[in-house]
This record gives sequence, C-alpha cells and structure tokens, in this order.
Amino acid sequence: MNGGSNRPDAAKSEPKSNDAEQSAAQAKEIQEEEQKERQFENQGKVFQNQIKVEKGKIIGIQNHMVSLKNQFDAWSTSFSQDSDAPACWTSTYYTPYYKSWCDAGRNLKAQYDAAQAQLTQERAHLEEMQESIRRKGYGNAIYDPD
Repeated sequence: MNGGSNRPDAAKSEPKSNDAEQSAAQAKEIQEEEQKERQFENQGKVFQNQIKVEKGKIIGIQNHMVSLKNQFDAWSTSFSQDSDAPACWTSTYYTPYYKSWCDAGRNLKAQYDAAQAQLTQERAHLEEMQESIRRKGYGNAIYDPD
C-alpha cells in the first residue's frame, strides 16, 4: 500500500504547475488586451488629428470664399455707378472696352464658384471620415473634436 502513496503527491504538484500556467496565460491575455487598448487609443489620436486637419482645410476654404466675395462685391460696387456694367453678361462683353474690366469680375466669380465646389467636396470627405471613424468604435471626442 505504500507504493501508491507517491501518486497523491504527484497529483498535488500537477495542479500547482497548472495554476502557474493559468496565471501566466491570464497575465499574457491582460498584457495583450492592454496593448490592444494602447493601439486603439493611438489610432484614435491619429484619427483626431486627421479630422482637425480636414476641418482646417474647410475653414481655409471658407475664409478664401469670404475674401473672394468681398473682392467681387468691391468690384461690383466700383462698376455699379457705370450704366454699362451689365454689359459684362451680354454679347457686348467681347468688345475691347468691356473685356478687360469684365474679366476681373468673371474671374472672381469663377474662383468663388470653384471654391464653393471644393468646399462641398471637402465637407463630404469630412463626413465620410467621421462616419468611418464612428463605425470603428470611436466616440465623438475623436471624430468631432473641438
């Protein structure tokens, strides 16, 4: 009967090594989870910066549009005293007298229209970025900073 007494001791030592393995596995899982959280946070900061850059572009375009509008208004005002100013949008535009000063107004209007199209495009891009970031599980502090 003494020959079987070694077996219970061996059985007792096995759970101890099993407990150590489980603790090591749990520690590894916790470490991996913390690493995933850090990666998630770091990626969130990258997304947040991208959103801020895109918003900066939009503000820049808006400021440019205000400047163009002010220039066009100044141009319009300076020529509103001239009864021939409406000629810029008629066939008489092509006469040498009207062409040079009409081009200034037309160019300002064309730049304004182009900036408006770009603004629409950038706003759509911003919305796409925000939606993509939101779907990845980030909160509004990331996809809508400020």
